[in-house]
Amino acid sequence: DGRYIKSYKLLKMENRISQLRNHVIICGFGRNGKQVSQILNDNSIPFVLLEKDESKTTGQPGLKYFMNSDATQDETLIDAGIKHARAIVSTLPQDTDNLFVVLTAKQLNPGIKIISRASNDSSVNKLKIAGASNVIMPDKIGGAHMASLVMIPDVVEVLSLLSTRNNSEFKVVEICAGKEINIGSLDIWRKSGCTILAIKKNNGDYTLNPAADTSVATGDSLILMGSEKQVQEARKLVG
Repeated sequence: DGRYIKSYKLLKMENRISQLRNHVIICGFGRNGKQVSQILNDNSIPFVLLEKDESKTTGQPGLKYFMNSDATQDETLIDAGIKHARAIVSTLPQDTDNLFVVLTAKQLNPGIKIISRASNDSSVNKLKIAGASNVIMPDKIGGAHMASLVMIPDVVEVLSLLSTRNNSEFKVVEICAGKEINIGSLDIWRKSGCTILAIKKNNGDYTLNPAADTSVATGDSLILMGSEKQVQEARKLVG
């Protein structure tokens, strides 16, 4: 009957999700969750969507892995493969729910990257203390983005391409340095074809458009732009 078919489909989905590794978990399928899922889908990055309202996921294209479950529950995150995921994005409408997700995710997988939405300024610091790697306030970003389109429209369009396009011909990646490096001596553009956009220090500070005499310590990260082949060559030089 219908209940048997539904149970069979759920079991099949759970089995497929249990085999995922290095995937992303998205909590919530509102406006922000849909944007995240679309970009990840366009860039062939596997993700599991958690949305307890079944009506929001019914018939939605691009949802290969999803669960109609409460993302604030430990069991839900475990079933979504939190221990094997690379990142989790919590886009739930209530800050308290996002806080629960952040706390649980950090406990179940201390090394996971956690990105959370926040609606109130007072929640930002709480989410970061709880373990969020990044906290985004969509309403503020929306206004800032619109203002930027007035002042530097072409630059904003290029930055949008950098942040959303990722294929074999063009991608932006972060590579951790396995040794001490001098940018000038590395000569990464001539040797690999990649362009260095920035350096991320161990303490979280960024150096944009680094000069040739900039030193990179072991554990710092280079933000590079290039094709898949160029990135592979750059990894050999940086590692």
